[in-house]
Amino acid sequence: MSITRPTVVSVAGPWLLRSVSAVEVMVKRNVAAAVVVVALLVMTSCSAGGGAGGAEATASEAVDDSKVLVPAASDDFKGRQYEEVVNELKDAGFTSIETTALGDLITGWTKDPGEVKEVTIGGSSFEDDARFAADTAVVVAYHSFPPDPEDTVLTTEDSEELRTLLAGPSFGAPLEQFVDAHQGETIMFDGYITYFLYGSRIVYSTADVRFGDAGADPGTGPTFSFTPMLVPEDSPVAGDELAEGMSVRITATIGTADVFEKDSFYDPETEDRIGIVISSIEQR
Repeated sequence: MSITRPTVVSVAGPWLLRSVSAVEVMVKRNVAAAVVVVALLVMTSCSAGGGAGGAEATASEAVDDSKVLVPAASDDFKGRQYEEVVNELKDAGFTSIETTALGDLITGWTKDPGEVKEVTIGGSSFEDDARFAADTAVVVAYHSFPPDPEDTVLTTEDSEELRTLLAGPSFGAPLEQFVDAHQGETIMFDGYITYFLYGSRIVYSTADVRFGDAGADPGTGPTFSFTPMLVPEDSPVAGDELAEGMSVRITATIGTADVFEKDSFYDPETEDRIGIVISSIEQR
């Protein structure tokens, strides 16, 4: 007995084959397009990277090597001893460094004397990559105890009271008031010798000094007298080298005031004076 297999009739005509071919073409085109997009992205990324590198190179080339690179940021100097900081800044190449003692310590328990509070360059704080011209002003401010009044030198530049005394009358209450306020302190002023007596025994030697210049208008302010005329050995001018009319710069400690009443034996206008102890005499 023979079995007859059924005949399978294909219903996929030529149109189906064409459709399959069209799909294959579209897939290939989409893949090609994706490849092109990826390539473009890669090229764009490389171009951007190259640009950044170029920018970095340009920035590096723009660094001015003639300027001094700071050794550390301003905050990094805080709490260190100011001498170390000054030396480090000098070694870095800075040439205009100023130190400022703040005189802000009372007990010294929380801050040590000499401990840096602030460092500024050109008036501002700075980061560790900053550069400045070598002569830019550098200020190192550090904690310290207030100065001892006995170590303070009163000058006409910084003491209003001394300026007032030297420009005022030569006798009377202003002399006593100044001495009461500043006895034991040191003054420095330019004057000239109005009277000079040098004896064989130092106890008999004396000199008077007035504020101002010899040969100019009569000096103002009181007469300063040092009797006996004890002049330290390291003074630029020795006692026996002085002479009346010599213009001098006096550095001396304030002693006592000799102030007389008008009805006394002495004439206050010519006899009132402030006693001083000489620290140094320079000829001007």
